[in-house]
Amino acid sequence: MQITDLDLVYISYDEPRAEDFYERLRLISPREPLRVHGIKGFDAAHKRAANLAQTDHFITIDGDNIVRPPFFRWALNLSEYPADVVFSYTAWNTVNGLAYGNGGVKIWPRQLLLTVDTHERANGNDFCWTFRYWQMNDIASDVHFAQSPYVAFRAGYREAVKLSLVRNQKFDWPMTRDKIYPPNYARILVWATVGADVTHGDWAIYGARCGLAHLWLDQLDANLIRDYDWFETRWKKVAQSDPRTASAYLGLQLERKLKIDLPMLSAKQSRWFKAVHLNPPRHGLMVPDMAPPK
Repeated sequence: MQITDLDLVYISYDEPRAEDFYERLRLISPREPLRVHGIKGFDAAHKRAANLAQTDHFITIDGDNIVRPPFFRWALNLSEYPADVVFSYTAWNTVNGLAYGNGGVKIWPRQLLLTVDTHERANGNDFCWTFRYWQMNDIASDVHFAQSPYVAFRAGYREAVKLSLVRNQKFDWPMTRDKIYPPNYARILVWATVGADVTHGDWAIYGARCGLAHLWLDQLDANLIRDYDWFETRWKKVAQSDPRTASAYLGLQLERKLKIDLPMLSAKQSRWFKAVHLNPPRHGLMVPDMAPPK
C-alpha cells in the first residue's frame, strides 16, 4: 500500500500558522487533505477526523507540523503488522532537536479510533496509553510548535507532564526515577533546558519547567493538561513574565526538590547540544506487553 492510498486529515485548533502550514501541505500532498479545525478536545477532534476519512486507515497531520515531501513516496505493507496498531512516525522538534513521536504523523485504524474513547472522554492524556503505537524510525515531518509564546509554553508544559507519567500513572518522584523509560527521562531534561536559540524557545523551556512544577511542587492533577480552558487561565498568570528569569527561579526550586540539574543554557549552548545529540532509534511496539484496546 502506498501512503498516497490513504486519506489524510489535517487537524488544527489555534496554532497561529495553521493556515500557512495547511496550504503547504496542499502543495506537496498528491491527495487533497481533509481538514478539522477548531474542535475543542483531543478525542473529539480525532473522532471528527475519523468520520471525515473514508479509507480503512487514514493519516493525521497536526497543525504545527510540516511534512517532509519524501513521506508521500513511502509505502507500508499493513499485512505485516497487527491490525490494531497506530503507526507513529518520528518528528523532528525544531526547538530542542529531539526526534521521537511527539507531534508526528500518525496512521490510524479508522474504525478503532471511532469506537475507543480517549482524553476528555476517558482517564488519560495521550493516545499511546490507549492504542498500541508501532514506532516508525523514519523522520516524516518537522514540528514547529513555537509559533507564539502561548503555544510554545503550552507545548512544553504538556509534554513535560506526559513524559513524567509512567504508563499514564503518577508515582512519587523517587519511584518515577526508578520506573521511567530512560529516553523519556532524558527528554524531560532536554525540554526543560534546550531551545534558547529559537524564537519563543525560552517559553517552551519555561513551560516544561512549569509542567514539572505542576506535578512535583504543586501536586496538581495531570489530567488538567488536556483542558484548553484551564490552560488559557494558567497562561494569563505568567504571560507578562520574562521566561528566562522565571525559568531560572523555578529551576532552582525543581533542582532542590527533585535533585536534578536544570542549567540555563545560552543560545550558543543550545545550538551545540543539537549539533552533538543523537536521538535513540524508534522501532516496534512502544510498549511490547500492552494489550490491544477493547
